Amino acid sequence: MNEVTIGKYGITFTVGEESWNHKGAYIVTAISDDGATMDVSYQGRYEHQTIKTLDQAKVIHNAKRRELDELRMSELDLDGDNEAFTLGYIAHSGWLSIRLKESDMPWFKSAYAKLTGSNVPTANKRGENLTVIPDDANRGQNYYIIFPEPNDAIKALLSFGCEIKWHDWKAGAKVHSKNVLLNLMGKGFHLGKNQTRIGAIRERVVNKDQFDKGVAAASTMLAA
Repeated sequence: MNEVTIGKYGITFTVGEESWNHKGAYIVTAISDDGATMDVSYQGRYEHQTIKTLDQAKVIHNAKRRELDELRMSELDLDGDNEAFTLGYIAHSGWLSIRLKESDMPWFKSAYAKLTGSNVPTANKRGENLTVIPDDANRGQNYYIIFPEPNDAIKALLSFGCEIKWHDWKAGAKVHSKNVLLNLMGKGFHLGKNQTRIGAIRERVVNKDQFDKGVAAASTMLAA
């Protein structure tokens, strides 16, 4: 057997590919016929081991869940056709904007760095799309994905892997969702516009054909 998926956790192990556990990174060298165990070779050390695939899947799943809890997000499936199309559409023509309270800035700085690999932009600076307000301000927090109002055909295709609430806005349309916005950052989106980051975002997208169609649709609509 060259590959096994542990359905309970949605974790796949493949011969020749890398994974990890508390001992470090390893390469899967063989998987038993019933998929219950696999042989691994730890990188950087001459150690080989036979381990249970279910136990390893649980280790990875629990670590990922802890990380998502720290990021205050739940992972969305953005690999479907419509979701990948949406990523392309937003990458070309949309932008991300946040207003949050001062006490949430330490969390957001950490989450932004982990998800995007970059530091947060300067708060309350024109064009940076990051507004920080005092905790006692008489305003709520906003997590917006903003983009030109699509035509009905395109709007029917837009999907963020979950139910969303559409808001009309003077510059087009916007979606208000902290979780969606954080998931977009996990795909390489930054605050503000992302047109110059289309290539970097595309690298993190599984369904690249549909992503490209989304980019093309946004380009055509803006040119019309």
